[in-house]
Amino acid sequence: MLVKYIDHTADTGFIIHAKSLKELFTVAAEEMFKIICPDDTIKPKTKKRLTVSGDTKEELLVNWLSELNYHFETQRILLAKVDTLEFENRALAATIYVDNIDLERHSLETEIKAVTYHQLYLKKEEGLWKAQVIFDL
Repeated sequence: MLVKYIDHTADTGFIIHAKSLKELFTVAAEEMFKIICPDDTIKPKTKKRLTVSGDTKEELLVNWLSELNYHFETQRILLAKVDTLEFENRALAATIYVDNIDLERHSLETEIKAVTYHQLYLKKEEGLWKAQVIFDL
């Protein structure tokens, strides 16, 4: 697995190379939360089950990350880890562990306004899954 960060004005993102689609979606979620809270203070305290759907793998990736960002914004939680992740047809179901935001423990660095389709790609190439995701900050 390889993660390379991309920075441009008012945006940030990453390119991920992973052995499987499951690993790519897992790493994308974890890396998105490293952008939000880069320290290692997030603890797996509460278990949640999430499901999202999308007509394409790219849309599924955007919807997955957007759903996680929505929970961050509305429930004030941080992703600690992705426990399980399964694909079925055009849907994804995941069990995640989260931590409630505690400003005494967590240093929130960046707020992600949106997961964008700008320069988005997700493809399998030379035996690896590769994706690029850009976030609007």
